[in-house]
Amino acid sequence: LRAWLTERLVRLQRELFREVKKQGKDWDNLNIPKPPPLPIPIEVNDTSEIIKRMDRLREERFEPEILSALKESLRKRYPGISETDIEVTAESFDASESSAIIIYAGTNSPILWTTTSFQGLLLIVVNTEHPFYEIFIDPLRQSPKDREKLVAFELLVHVMANQASIMESSEEVQTSKVTLDDFREETGIKLKKYLRHLVKIIQTESDEDKDLEDA
Repeated sequence: LRAWLTERLVRLQRELFREVKKQGKDWDNLNIPKPPPLPIPIEVNDTSEIIKRMDRLREERFEPEILSALKESLRKRYPGISETDIEVTAESFDASESSAIIIYAGTNSPILWTTTSFQGLLLIVVNTEHPFYEIFIDPLRQSPKDREKLVAFELLVHVMANQASIMESSEEVQTSKVTLDDFREETGIKLKKYLRHLVKIIQTESDEDKDLEDA
């Protein structure tokens, strides 16, 4: 009987902490103001935070002509959204400190992602019409429980796009085997750093949940 009562009390305690945690989140959602979501689909917050922590931050705002070019690029990518939404998105990118950001849009191209540089901001466009996106990535974006997998994909895209951009901007001829080997090596190193940081985030969240259950 004592063992049964102990097990029951432990179970009730865990259920109580889960309910308290849920009510806390519900209160936060109702009472803590959050910035409205951007009108276009972009990378998840975890990806943005890792990029900001691991990479250099942009120090300057866009020149007027660069901001106009960014808006024009967004108009071409998203012809169905309003001019107000274009303004909001462009201003948000301008105000952000990130040196790179992923957006999702159909590009009518066989390439999974393309890049455009806007005065220190690398705009990475993941092609939503690509078969890889349709089969693998879109289901991840629709499933909250697969957030970590989506972040891992977005970090991989960031690494590849960033390294390719560096190579394209170099004045040297980039066709030698040594250069390609260097590219692969640098890509692997940077991806490993990103994923190591992602593992820390996942572990911290897991430990917090476990502490609540064990308390």
